[in-house]
Amino acid sequence: MCSSDLTASKSGNYTVTSTIDGCTGAASTATVILVKQNPAIPVISTEGATVFCEGGQVKLGSNALAGNQWYRNGVAIKDQNGTSFLASTSGVYTVSSTIDGCTTTSNKTVAVTVNSYPAVPLISANGNLSFCDGESVLLTANATTGLQWMKDGMQIKNATGSSYSATEPGYYTVSATFNGCTTSAQRSEEHTSEL
Repeated sequence: MCSSDLTASKSGNYTVTSTIDGCTGAASTATVILVKQNPAIPVISTEGATVFCEGGQVKLGSNALAGNQWYRNGVAIKDQNGTSFLASTSGVYTVSSTIDGCTTTSNKTVAVTVNSYPAVPLISANGNLSFCDGESVLLTANATTGLQWMKDGMQIKNATGSSYSATEPGYYTVSATFNGCTTSAQRSEEHTSEL
């Protein structure tokens, strides 16, 4: 059975003839079909950690030398057509390559997670910051987890609670860490000891 339609999937010169009662007419003018080759599937590389704190970034790379388009969560990122992209926002990233109107998309996606910094802890002192030797002052932070107390910029061993009893003179601060991101108290408490 003959058909008036043909689906062409290969390059070439296509013509058609018509046969009626055993008589075949002249071939039609040739139609040139050019089937373009798809570009190679781009491969994504990462340069750096894909989980980091606010203000950080990770460099994503494509091995396609031209025709790149970067995507975040399936949406094309405007004007990001280079061989690399600096991701600084949480999301799932991928890249496509387009050459002569033919597009292929990477089989790989990269999930980027940007963690927020915890709130800056505040320190309060329950007592006088200047007292006699042998006494102490209780310093308290307004955070409850991920804390580390420091004296003169050095960590105090096992001082990870929401409060710390200071018995030695010095500058005391506390830092808070959540998901690997650390903030330090903007205010320090200076304790002086009197003889």
